[in-house]
Amino acid sequence: VKPQLNEAQAEFLRTIAFHPMVHNTFAPEFKPGTNIDHGLGGMLNVEDVPRKRKAGSIAWSGILNSRWWVDPKTGIAGVLIVNVRPNGDPVVVKLYDELELAVYGQLLGQAAVHSRI
Repeated sequence: VKPQLNEAQAEFLRTIAFHPMVHNTFAPEFKPGTNIDHGLGGMLNVEDVPRKRKAGSIAWSGILNSRWWVDPKTGIAGVLIVNVRPNGDPVVVKLYDELELAVYGQLLGQAAVHSRI
């Protein structure tokens, strides 16, 4: 998994991803300002996401809110399959966030989640 964008392209991606009008539909799992990029298979986070995936992870989502991520550093991956409209539905966004927090909390242990992620 390797970033594919130059700095100008990555900055444009961040501008789009974190715009208030589309943030929940595009990249709700990343707080605005997170360093993200794009790989050949999906969106990459270039830095660790606190209590969640590590830098170098890849993720993608579909128009009906199904989402997945793969974290090669921890060996953790997750999938949420739903068919809900509109894209960025707040209930699904919250569910995905809670799913990822729960998976990392259970697999790495709560102490590890708070101290390492």
